[in-house]
Amino acid sequence: MQPRPRRQRPLDLRWAASPRSERALALERTARLALELADQAARPRRGEVAAPALACDLYRQSIVASLRGLRLVPGSDAELTSALVDDAPEPSELASLLESAPQALLSEAAGGAERAQELSARLAQSSFRSFALGEPAELASLASELKGFASALLRTLESRQWRVERPGVLRWLKVALVAVLLLGVATAVAIGPEKWEASHDLAVGKAWRSSSTYPGACDSPSQDCPTGTNFFVHTTEEDSPWLEFDLGQVQNVSGVRVTNRVDCCLERAQPLVVSVSTDGRKWKEVARNTERFADWKYSFATVQARWVRFEIPKRTNLHLKRVRIFP
Repeated sequence: MQPRPRRQRPLDLRWAASPRSERALALERTARLALELADQAARPRRGEVAAPALACDLYRQSIVASLRGLRLVPGSDAELTSALVDDAPEPSELASLLESAPQALLSEAAGGAERAQELSARLAQSSFRSFALGEPAELASLASELKGFASALLRTLESRQWRVERPGVLRWLKVALVAVLLLGVATAVAIGPEKWEASHDLAVGKAWRSSSTYPGACDSPSQDCPTGTNFFVHTTEEDSPWLEFDLGQVQNVSGVRVTNRVDCCLERAQPLVVSVSTDGRKWKEVARNTERFADWKYSFATVQARWVRFEIPKRTNLHLKRVRIFP
C-alpha cells in the first residue's frame, strides 16, 4: 500500500511563514516610507523649502523597493534572479529591474506604454547626482510623474501580497472576531471609561508642534512635564494659533477629547476648531466648539487622517492641558 501523501499547508500559510514573505513585507514598508518622505520633500509644509531633486531620488527608491518586492510575491510575472541589497540602488540595478518587469505592469503604473518607456529610460540613467544637476522646474514636473508611478507600483505590491495572504487571514478573522468582541466588552467593563480612553488614545507618544512656543510648555511628544502643571502646550498671543499632532501614518480617527488650561483663561480656547489631513496640506474640519469649556469630548463620523490640528480662529493664546485622539 502506498503511504498516504503528507497534507500540504495552504499556500497562504506557507507564504506567510516564509523568509520571502518577511522580505516582501519589509520592501513594501520601505517603498511606502520612501514615498511619504518624497511627498514631504516635493510639497513641504508651511515655512519649509521644496527639494525636488531629493523628492525624485526618494520616488526612485520607492520604485526600486516595489519592483524588488513584486519579484518575491507568488504569482508575480517575474522571479527573483539576483541577490537583493538594502543600500541605495545603482542605476544598473534599476535598469535591470525595469527591463525584467512585465511591460503591462509598467504601462498601467505610468498611464500608458509610451510614457512607461520614457520614464523607464529616464530612471535607468538616473542617480541623485543627475537629479541634483537638473533644472528646478523640470524636476518638479518629473517628481509629480514619478510620484504617480511609484504610488501605482506600491498599490500593486500591496494588492498582490493581500491576494496571497487573504484566504488565510479571512479564516482566522472569523474565529478571532468573536473573541475580540467578547474581550473588548469585558475589558471596557473591567477598566472603566477613563482607562479605556487612555488605552485607545492615538495621541500618546505622537509628535506634536505648535504655531509658536511660550516658556513653560512641554517638549513634544510629552503632554506631562515638570513645568506643565496647568498646560502642556502654550503659544504666544498671535492670530489663529494652532497645535498639530502627527499620528505617524494615515489611520481612522473618530473623536477627540480636549482638557483646557486648568488654572484660568478658559475663554481663550473659544472657539476651538479641529481639522484633519492625510497629506499635511489639505485640511478638513471635523469638529468645532464655540462654548466655554473645561473639558470637551466630541465624536464625529470616522475619517482617514495622519495629521490632526486644533486651531483658534482669532488673536489669542492657545494653551491646553491634555489632548486625546480616538480611532
